[in-house]
Amino acid sequence: MLRKLVIVLVMLLFNCDVISAPVTMTPPPTTTLQVLKQEQFRNAAEKNTTKQHTEVKSVKQTMSSDMLELQIKPSVPNPTRNSTTEHVPLVTTPDDKEESVTVVKKNKKENICAPKEHIMFLKTHKCASSSIQNMFLRYGATRSLTFALPAIRNYLGNPRMFKTKLIPNNLLPSNGKVDIFAVHTRLNLEEHMKILHPDTFFVTVVREPAHLFDSLYSYFRLNNYFGVSLEDYLNYPLKKQLSSLRPRNRFGHDMMLFDMGIDVHENMTETEVRGAIEKLDKVFHLVMIAGKMDESLILLKELLCWDYSDVIFFKKNVRKNEIKSSLSKSSLEKMRKLNSRDVILYEYFLEKHEKVVLKYGKQRMAEDVSKLKNLRDKIYKECGIRIVENPEPDTEFTESSDQVNTYFVENLTDIKCVLLTLPEIQFLNKIRKDQKRKRLLEDMHIIRKRRKIPKKH
Repeated sequence: MLRKLVIVLVMLLFNCDVISAPVTMTPPPTTTLQVLKQEQFRNAAEKNTTKQHTEVKSVKQTMSSDMLELQIKPSVPNPTRNSTTEHVPLVTTPDDKEESVTVVKKNKKENICAPKEHIMFLKTHKCASSSIQNMFLRYGATRSLTFALPAIRNYLGNPRMFKTKLIPNNLLPSNGKVDIFAVHTRLNLEEHMKILHPDTFFVTVVREPAHLFDSLYSYFRLNNYFGVSLEDYLNYPLKKQLSSLRPRNRFGHDMMLFDMGIDVHENMTETEVRGAIEKLDKVFHLVMIAGKMDESLILLKELLCWDYSDVIFFKKNVRKNEIKSSLSKSSLEKMRKLNSRDVILYEYFLEKHEKVVLKYGKQRMAEDVSKLKNLRDKIYKECGIRIVENPEPDTEFTESSDQVNTYFVENLTDIKCVLLTLPEIQFLNKIRKDQKRKRLLEDMHIIRKRRKIPKKH
């Protein structure tokens, strides 16, 4: 009876009509990439209403059947790689953090470091976080790592503080721990650590607050909520702006601190803000700066012991040129006052970033950034990436917002190119589908093991 129940569950999950072979756990489960690869070519073959889809279809027809197989195999645990630098943490962990800034030091002797695969990326709103997120999703998906995922879309908490119960049981590995957390949330360290590994690397990103608020107001159409344009909203008395309710209880002033779990209120003193920032500084191993993204990526690469190809991404959720606003200096200054607590946060980590880069070595940093840019340009050309102004609404690569640019990729035979341009929601949906399947197989395996254990008399 139990075996029949398990088979029925599998049939429901995969929409299978018949399962003739007994379930075994020997073969590795299909990965997100395999599902993605199959769906990508199927979609490309079916769509021929535009020039892009016609070209894709012709590629599909000329490919041999073996090329439809996954080009990247499910990975085994990553071997350590050789490095010519000694990977000393740029920002040490809370336990051994005597100095706020240390640096990766050059060492003539060859050293070995192991790439880090346990990562908590706190995704801050309108700080280029979707671009960075794509990097972590790609890294995990190509290595069969597990993710913290909501039942739908891309939020785990926010405006509510994160709670582990927000993650459905069928999306958690059977051991209750995930490798990567990279969706929107509100930081709640104690709760987050319940599903993260003890050695998890914490990283986030901050952006100049005035430009962040400008982007936030436009992207989430806050003019519809407040009933006025951004320029008119900024003419309200500051006290009224600070006391106004957050649209959807989420979006508003001092957005970065809010995402980081700090409840900002109009009477919050500078001393309280700095105290909160110092606590956050002890949590995060690296705080990236959106305006100095390439430098931040180099520091991230060093800390994670990753390769240049691992920290490549194309900018996501970038507003179209006609959407971008042109604000006066007066308006920018008003936004800084409105987001004064975020200004303190930003300046704190910007100063820290500049100190780290100085100790890293400006010349060395310039050389490494140049390598990163050259590789990005090379991949851009190899993939045949282009921006489409008015994409079809139902395509795999269409972004969820009509305010941002959509990428189209010509080279659909290279999974790297596909993943680089896949929008966030579509990417998460594919990972979610794969992770549910893995959890079901894990549960089936546990049931089979229990059945084999002899009963005690």
